[in-house]
Amino acid sequence: MSESKADIILHPIRMRIITELMNQDMTPQEISKQLPDIAQATLYRHINTLTESNILEVVSETPIRGTVEKVYSLIAGAGRLTPKEIQNMSGEEHIHYFTTFAASLIGDFVRFVENSSQDDPDVIRGNMSYSKAFFYLSEDEAQELNQAVTQLVQKALSNKPAPNRKRYMMSLVSIPDKTREDK
Repeated sequence: MSESKADIILHPIRMRIITELMNQDMTPQEISKQLPDIAQATLYRHINTLTESNILEVVSETPIRGTVEKVYSLIAGAGRLTPKEIQNMSGEEHIHYFTTFAASLIGDFVRFVENSSQDDPDVIRGNMSYSKAFFYLSEDEAQELNQAVTQLVQKALSNKPAPNRKRYMMSLVSIPDKTREDK
């Protein structure tokens, strides 16, 4: 049985690979440096799955000592589910994929905490945070907020590494609250 696109991109390891390739092309060795907890054979297997699924593509090849070093790129738009793909999911599929996403987020947070201390400047300054908020929006206001957040994230994604920049991860979840009726 072949995996769906959602199964492919929402696998925890593949999700991390896709995230690494969101704003830069990389070789497997470069990806491995960013994801040192993933065994090399496992990393290559998942890169191959993403390439065979037309989510990643090889953008260059360089012969090195009898082998070929490949540089991979995320195909534009391929690392995300389309609105139609999301719309065609059953409720059970949404729960499964969200649970996978949430588990990945928990893993990211655990890695952060395990590599931090209480005197870590990021913890002290509040550069790390998690919160939940409820607010009231019309459909148009919800779309406007989503577009504004997307524009801000796109701007930040275009930033290149620099000595004065630290890498941040942001995960956003927006869920209409249908648990109660407000009058």
